[in-house]
Amino acid sequence: MIAVFLLGAAAIVFLLDYFYAGRWMKALSVRIAFSEPHIYAGETGELTELIENRKNLPVPVLEVGFRIQRGLQFTDAENIQESDYIYKRDLFAVLGMERILRRYHVTARKRGYYTAGQLSVHAPSLFFGEEFLKDMERQEDDPGLYVYAARMKVDPVLKAVETLCGEIESTRRVFEDPFSFSGIRSYTIQDPMKTINWKASARTGSLMVNTFTSVRSLRIFVVLDVFMDMGAHAYDLREMAVSAAASLCRALSRMNQDAVLAVNAGRGSGGTVFAGQGGADRLAREEIFLTEDFEAADMTVVPLPDYLPLLSQEGKGRETDGVFVFISSNDSGLLRERIREWLGRERSGLLVVPVRSAEKRRPERDGSLSILPLIEKQ
Repeated sequence: MIAVFLLGAAAIVFLLDYFYAGRWMKALSVRIAFSEPHIYAGETGELTELIENRKNLPVPVLEVGFRIQRGLQFTDAENIQESDYIYKRDLFAVLGMERILRRYHVTARKRGYYTAGQLSVHAPSLFFGEEFLKDMERQEDDPGLYVYAARMKVDPVLKAVETLCGEIESTRRVFEDPFSFSGIRSYTIQDPMKTINWKASARTGSLMVNTFTSVRSLRIFVVLDVFMDMGAHAYDLREMAVSAAASLCRALSRMNQDAVLAVNAGRGSGGTVFAGQGGADRLAREEIFLTEDFEAADMTVVPLPDYLPLLSQEGKGRETDGVFVFISSNDSGLLRERIREWLGRERSGLLVVPVRSAEKRRPERDGSLSILPLIEKQ
């Protein structure tokens, strides 16, 4: 009798496990996603873990695991292992028709593009005699997270650029644009008859003429040097240069200033130029490019002195009247000499050099080139 009972119990256990094994994963979904499309390096974003069980059958024990790149750091989470990646595994008890949402805060330690990968779910059988495993590919509609270059205060750079623009404006010939009305003033014998405002002249009883703004507006060329030598702290200083260039482009975009970003890195050519009409779309493309790993196998980086001739070729047919801002952590006599030669006599430039806070450096002038040390944030 006891043997029959045990045999029956074993049959029931087997049938329950068999039933559970075929249905535990049905109508069960797990999704790992970032709450925002981008954040800035040094800032904190949100990662969500969503589990939905759209059936009445509960899943008493569910283990969910995934990994993200090490450039992100969990700030308030447990069950984490870190090696080449950061691995996270959590246990859940999921009832029938239940939706579980967990939110984790992640701090961006470096710029880049991050995804949650190797998503897998594990569930033991009802009587823990077997473990069921399901590896799940990341859904295509789950976008990753762009970590843009860190925000940096670039007020000293903007002030230096404004000074150079003033110097150029004071020395160049100014042409008048007939489509950019500025105001009205009294007529002089040098004014052409076509500029007379006859209605204003009739009101005032004397000849008045229209005035116009300059047809030429200065363009800001931001040239970022991402070549990295093997010196001490080279990586940190290079990251400062990238952040300075990104922050300067953001500031110029807010000011509706015509600007061009050139980087001595690219796929194939060794250089990348963002030109043309500005706006949010172009700024987004610049931001995304500056999340790139410049040490990647498919990326070519050219030392800035060697890149200047390539920059001239890329700039053929483009108006180059403006101010050139070079941002480089590789300050040297050779670099300055090459930049001065490339600028020539008619153009002026600014070399922004990221430096350590311990370095006591002041702005200086080297011929046609102004040197501005950019001190790291304390």
